Amino acid sequence: MPFATLNDINLYYEDKGTGPVVVLLAGLASDSQSWALVANQLSKHFRVICPDNRCSGRTETDTTRISIDQMAEDTIALLNHLHIDKAMFLGHSMGGFIAQTIAINYPKLVKKLILEATSAIVSPRNRLLFDNLASLFAAGTDPETWFSTLFLWLFHPSFFANNEMVQAALSYSIDYPYNPSVVSFRNQTDCINSYRSGVIENIAAPTLIISGSHDLIFGHEETETLCNRIPNAIHREIEEAGHAVHVDQLEKFVKLVTEFFL
Repeated sequence: MPFATLNDINLYYEDKGTGPVVVLLAGLASDSQSWALVANQLSKHFRVICPDNRCSGRTETDTTRISIDQMAEDTIALLNHLHIDKAMFLGHSMGGFIAQTIAINYPKLVKKLILEATSAIVSPRNRLLFDNLASLFAAGTDPETWFSTLFLWLFHPSFFANNEMVQAALSYSIDYPYNPSVVSFRNQTDCINSYRSGVIENIAAPTLIISGSHDLIFGHEETETLCNRIPNAIHREIEEAGHAVHVDQLEKFVKLVTEFFL
């Protein structure tokens, strides 16, 4: 299990495969394991690096406030640690905020960029959503109830048609040994709610925007804003997918990503 001591944290990351480097950046309450199935397939063609962001997974818990800029700098420090000077980036949701920030601040480092189910802004409704999730977590809500509520926002309706799959996903999530603490989760939601995108019109890397047809968090309006503001961005919507596009439609998602990055 590799760790890199950088900035002021011990950052956990996974590194598999060979070839052009692809960095996978996870979203709220997620870590490198949220990419496991995607990384396994992409590693057939690429060297895939998946870090656990601050306040997530096995990365040392930070009890102070964090920011998207800080997590972007952590990612850059990790690549410097690994002697990587060029990479392709795929960011999901909050990870998309990190990826946008890297593309703006380190354009020479970014060969290609994929933004999955993300946005350039956090709407007042979404700020309330993330704040409510953090408050429910802090209040000691029963884990099955809390994760069930989260799943309603993440997945396409078809996910819930298979009760065995839902129960298996709930059990895995509840028993996962690296879930964030109450403080870490609140730090992440505060970080998201204070996010303000940079000048994404300056993103120079070829960019693919992937959205889910049934994304309840970042919907068509947010996707359209990204498409209009990022120069020459390509947009692909995946049908029968919610916010967690790479979970709802794994094969279609990996095919799109592979074709764009190759």
